[in-house]
Amino acid sequence: MVGFTDTVAQANLDALISTYPYMALFTAVGTDAGTGFTEASFGAYARVNTTGLWAVASGSSPSTKANNAAINFPNSTTAGANIIGVGFYTLATGGVLGFWNYLGGYSWAPATFSSASPSLITLPGHGFANGDNVVMTSEIGSEGTTPPGFLTGLLTVAGVATDTFNVGVNSPNTGGIMLRKVVPQTVIVNTTIQFTTGQIILSLA
Repeated sequence: MVGFTDTVAQANLDALISTYPYMALFTAVGTDAGTGFTEASFGAYARVNTTGLWAVASGSSPSTKANNAAINFPNSTTAGANIIGVGFYTLATGGVLGFWNYLGGYSWAPATFSSASPSLITLPGHGFANGDNVVMTSEIGSEGTTPPGFLTGLLTVAGVATDTFNVGVNSPNTGGIMLRKVVPQTVIVNTTIQFTTGQIILSLA
């Protein structure tokens, strides 16, 4: 596969956590410029230093690095907005965001959309259910003009069939888009947000 060799990819993943060890929770996400992210604000929330909680990076196309111990956030003393993503910073407060991703161990997949109201999205064997959440992006591959409504954050799946569904967005044209499922985490009072061993996986190819 074109890109980093396994040796370089694994070294970069190991260095990433050394440089950006503080894990944050996001209720809204921004852009790869590192701006526009909204961090969780439930009672007692604080970033977690994940140093020492990771296995050595391994594997090929892509190489991966996973947590080899549970990552526990402080027990919430208030309710809060749903968590939809995680990020890794240089510092416990402030600092620089080095990596982020949505919650849920799902990969991006290419799908097509129709000219319709609402647009019919085709992704063979998608496995989604009505009410699931997905996000879409044109950043990592798209075809044609993408309706702005596809790029507005979490979208709710409806009208599910084996290979198709919709998210309530109208499109005047056909095209292609990348999408993935997201699994938000609800924050209620006296809840501990925990990521079990192997639940957080960073990848690089």
